Amino acid sequence: MPMSLCETVNALLENQDGVYTSDKAGHLLDLRFNPLRVTCITHLETCDRSQFQFHADFVKAGKMFVENHGYLDRKIAENIDEIVQFYLTNKVTRWTDEKGRPWVQDARGNTACIPEPFPVSQELIEDLEKNGF
Repeated sequence: MPMSLCETVNALLENQDGVYTSDKAGHLLDLRFNPLRVTCITHLETCDRSQFQFHADFVKAGKMFVENHGYLDRKIAENIDEIVQFYLTNKVTRWTDEKGRPWVQDARGNTACIPEPFPVSQELIEDLEKNGF
């Protein structure tokens, strides 16, 4: 049995659920349907259609939300968990200890020190170049 127009529109809109950047710097927006709601993840503020009895009140609140948090820009994830997973996979902190050795640590706490290079004589380098590795 074919879907009604309303069911078709709802299915299309639900495919748009996700986390978006905002056209305002520093704002990250989470868009959900049924009921329609947008949350600024950065500022923990939500505009939720189910909170308003009248459409005019929702439109007014929506305009204020957009003034404060901006418009949807580019979709970057399906949900906030996807963003957290990306951060945990890709976040790297680098520093140098008191001996000048470089260290790295990922967001999961995995830490590695790049060891001090061992001294290589010019004679060894020439031998390796001549005879191969």
